[in-house]
Amino acid sequence: RGGTVKLSAKTVSIPLADSTVNPETFVPIFHDWIRRGAVEGMLIDVARYGHVHQGPGVMLIGHEGDYSIDLADGRPELRYTLKRDNDGTPAELVTRALGRLLGAADALGQADVAVGRGELTVRVFDRLRAPNTPDTAEALTGEITTGIQDVLGVQGEVAVVSDDSREPFALRFGSAIGLA
Repeated sequence: RGGTVKLSAKTVSIPLADSTVNPETFVPIFHDWIRRGAVEGMLIDVARYGHVHQGPGVMLIGHEGDYSIDLADGRPELRYTLKRDNDGTPAELVTRALGRLLGAADALGQADVAVGRGELTVRVFDRLRAPNTPDTAEALTGEITTGIQDVLGVQGEVAVVSDDSREPFALRFGSAIGLA
């Protein structure tokens, strides 16, 4: 799998510091981001998904990628999903997505919303090229770790989130990587 691999949607996420925050709080914040161009990418619209149990909560739809306050893991997370700009190695794609996520985390900080920088999750929503298997973990863990190290400049512990083949391949990076 080395070299240039075209993978579809890569998602990076960081939990919010306040796990009780109402996702509706982010609707005006995301609209403000559109008006000001506060985060990277062509921003299009804000969508509410509060009716979906453990769903995307509130999304800021963009052309290149989407920003969201996601509730899928049972807690609010700031999430960025890279939809376009998919050329490059997995390390380059994670670097690109993580850079945008950290820009959004900074923009949230300007709105007095803190992210819990002790944990980072990377998901690859490409079940064809990256099924959730041990072979995928072996092929991509090093590349994804390299991408994170390129952005954060530190090393840390890595764990596969789930071995359930019905779930997307995902890695979680703990507080050892210096996001705290």
